[in-house]
Amino acid sequence: MFGIGWGLLGDCPGTAAGALGEGRLDGLWGLLGMLLGGGLYASAYPLMKSTIIPMGSYGKISLPQALGISHWIAIPVFAAVSILLFRFFESKNL
Repeated sequence: MFGIGWGLLGDCPGTAAGALGEGRLDGLWGLLGMLLGGGLYASAYPLMKSTIIPMGSYGKISLPQALGISHWIAIPVFAAVSILLFRFFESKNL
């Protein structure tokens, strides 16, 4: 939801405060929305802590553990894919 708010407003929290400082009302709406959203989250957190949040708690797990492979296989594969992606984007002059 936070990202959707950024997209709709077109400002992050810092620039919303800056917009308000310039006198733009969209910054005011952004800051009020952030405060309201924070208050709603704080009031809903106790219920979420006992119901929703434990659903995604798998403890400390890494990508190699999730895939069932050795980390000595995952590291060079990740490095190679990263290098290939960097070279690809560099060649496209993005």
